[in-house]
Amino acid sequence: MKEIILLIFGAISAFCLTALAIPKYADKIREWPKNKYVLFSITIVAIAIFLPLLNYFIQVDSKKELILEQSITEALSNVTPAVQQRIVEDINALRKEINKTGEVNITKRDRAIKMWRLSSNAIRNNDRDKALYYIDLSLKCVNTGVAHSFKGLLLESTNPKDALKEYKWGLELNPEYAEGYNNIAAFYSTKLNDIENAEKGYRNAIKYNPNYAKAYNNLSCILIKKNKDAEALEYLFTAIKIDPSYSDTYHNIGIVYSKAGKYKDAEKYYLKAISCNQQISIYYVALALCYVNVGKTERAIDYLEKAVKIGYNDYNITPANKYVKSYAA
Repeated sequence: MKEIILLIFGAISAFCLTALAIPKYADKIREWPKNKYVLFSITIVAIAIFLPLLNYFIQVDSKKELILEQSITEALSNVTPAVQQRIVEDINALRKEINKTGEVNITKRDRAIKMWRLSSNAIRNNDRDKALYYIDLSLKCVNTGVAHSFKGLLLESTNPKDALKEYKWGLELNPEYAEGYNNIAAFYSTKLNDIENAEKGYRNAIKYNPNYAKAYNNLSCILIKKNKDAEALEYLFTAIKIDPSYSDTYHNIGIVYSKAGKYKDAEKYYLKAISCNQQISIYYVALALCYVNVGKTERAIDYLEKAVKIGYNDYNITPANKYVKSYAA
């Protein structure tokens, strides 16, 4: 709307100035007004309206940008350094894709990134509706595969059919986006129980980002399901080299060793998982079951107590669910 208003008064001002400066051309365009003083007065009024309007809209846009920057800064200050690092990586991927689109409008490019950042922070604050609102604004600025993939994540729980469409659309726009392959692979695995397509997705994620620890870990989970434990261990140890603080990797190594009956090794990695992240209850349960299998009942109870304290209640997640359930009851 503001562009239309500025265009109207700008056009009037330009026409009147042309008429004053080059009367012979203006006469051919329009004979009214013949009185150059009337024309001069119209010009002054048009300019008097146009310039203040232009200044007002510039101030409004500047104020909006300032509020936006403050919102982003505040949101980023409430996340951990690891999350901040992940945000930076995603923003770099988005910026790289925007550069490839050839979009020359700097304002659109910047706002696409800012809207994505606000969407990302909104979902971390469990505000899904606001996250969808911001990601749609980002897509209106520049249509990117990164944003479509993120929108797929937002839609998974309420509209899985559309989520899959967003994932696929995102990869069509950006076929080298490793995070996009990881997201769609996780969708195939958890929502559709399609481990073959999940495996393909994770392998593509690693192909396009050989330093993607999460993809190595997720691929190992698929391989464990397929009883390819030796190959799974290779990917898990690769993930540790890339990110020694990634707790899920240690937990999954513990699972592989538990399956093989190597409970001493399993204990070591379960403890390492807990040391990396003390808020994941299933780590404590896995370690407790490890102790059950070697007859260390007191230790098992100790870790079950810790698991229940931090919210564990899914008693069907392990083969020893009866033991866990009877204790927690």
